[in-house]
Amino acid sequence: MIPLLIHPSQSPFQIQRDLIASFDARQVKHKFHYDSPRQTRRWLHLHEAFSPARTDTDCQAAYQKAYEAGVKQLTKPHLHLVGLGCGGGKKEAELLRLAAPSIPSLKYTPTDVSTAMCTVAYEEAQKLRLPNLQLEPGVVWDMETTSDWGKPLSNEAIDEGTRCYTFFGMLPNFEPDLAFDRLSALLRPGDFLLASANLAPGANYLEGIHSVIGGYDNPLCHEWLRQILIDHEIDDAGTLRFQISSPRTLHKLRRIEAIFELQRDIRLDLEGQRVTAKAKTEILLFYSYRYQLKQIQTICRSKGLELLSTQSNPGQTEAVFLCRKESS
Repeated sequence: MIPLLIHPSQSPFQIQRDLIASFDARQVKHKFHYDSPRQTRRWLHLHEAFSPARTDTDCQAAYQKAYEAGVKQLTKPHLHLVGLGCGGGKKEAELLRLAAPSIPSLKYTPTDVSTAMCTVAYEEAQKLRLPNLQLEPGVVWDMETTSDWGKPLSNEAIDEGTRCYTFFGMLPNFEPDLAFDRLSALLRPGDFLLASANLAPGANYLEGIHSVIGGYDNPLCHEWLRQILIDHEIDDAGTLRFQISSPRTLHKLRRIEAIFELQRDIRLDLEGQRVTAKAKTEILLFYSYRYQLKQIQTICRSKGLELLSTQSNPGQTEAVFLCRKESS
């Protein structure tokens, strides 16, 4: 039995409210693409097939260098690793493996919006069989709707030790300022953050985004994103397309969006709550922000985060950066 703590943001009642709000607003919250074991399996298959961290050996080497840079910063005998949006947990497991020989006391808390993902990540860490590793209960919570990220994580001080947070694969699906503000508020002096960002390769930002859209507009991604439509029996009610949009952000970022356009009227009955939508209505199923390295640097500085190292693959499709909270 995998020990899990369910935060109120992921209680059945709150999940139902968020689902209704998603369809009312015509924008599906990202968490509903990871809600069921079937969706988790579809995402893991997609990740294995298209994520540079899995398919590009140069990208894997960049992650490895980032892990090593992080471990070098960890000079105290106690470390608590917290995986924010841990997904399948392979990256955190590798970081724990590298840290184990030099740090006598390790703790690890996997956290995710998906119960299935938390379970997979916990099991991934168990496979390491590290004698100096203590596995804490996984935390299932919704980072998007939780304003204070310290509360679900029981953010008390750790004697003679530090915390390292990972935030892998999460930045694309968050509004940039929201994510960086909450990360900055979460980190205490002496804590570290290892995070990744999806990049738009090349000097031309827009051309770079166009060059990677195939990582989204493919059969595996379609299957994953359409699962929520299948579950609510509206998959045949419209068509799915991908586009590049320019939301209003302070940093002039663009994102790839998956739009489901209805070809007929629909009516959903969500536990007694009726949601209707007319033909030609567009539902934002998913979005993913793409960054350039200079944008990451600018945002980190503006949020009081000191960049210690940045690693990326030669193709410039993904970056991993290590930072800590600047002293006030």
